[in-house]
Amino acid sequence: MVRGLFVFILSFVTFVGSFSSVTHADPITAADGSLVTVLPANLTAPGTLRPLLEEMLRRSPTFRQQVSKLRAAPHVKMAIRYSDVSSWHVLRAESTVSRFEWGAMQVDTQLYTVRDAVEVIAHELEHVCEQIEGLDVRQLSHQRNTGVYSVGQHFETRRAVLVGRQVAREALGLTLGSAPPTHPTE
Repeated sequence: MVRGLFVFILSFVTFVGSFSSVTHADPITAADGSLVTVLPANLTAPGTLRPLLEEMLRRSPTFRQQVSKLRAAPHVKMAIRYSDVSSWHVLRAESTVSRFEWGAMQVDTQLYTVRDAVEVIAHELEHVCEQIEGLDVRQLSHQRNTGVYSVGQHFETRRAVLVGRQVAREALGLTLGSAPPTHPTE
């Protein structure tokens, strides 16, 4: 019994340590020196993503707006996790939205790639912002010219595509109109 309890405690401590929350009390400063914020308590991600998320906050005003919207919606929890990044996937990421009583919402985001992580994370966070705003993607996907598309059992929005690209440009320090390279040789 004691050995089993020890194994459970050791496993639990190892698990918790390997999936630390990105919520931290240290303020983040933007590239221009102004105080930005801290990452919101309702966003969790592997500790290895924390430096990237903090740099995105420093460099991208658009990402800061997204994070502010998430922070202002404490009933929404977003968890970002790496999935099997070693194998090929059709999707770069996938978010599953679960709705609960009294308006609570849990968004579980699986990252299937480490390439273009800035764009992918901002893209998925924009889908969360769309849900916070009450966007009915299922209904809009059946209408023309809404910028919402049904792709199999998934939904895509032009807005999330554009915002993901915008955050990537800002985080990389590119000017408007220029795009990040789409191929490593560019």
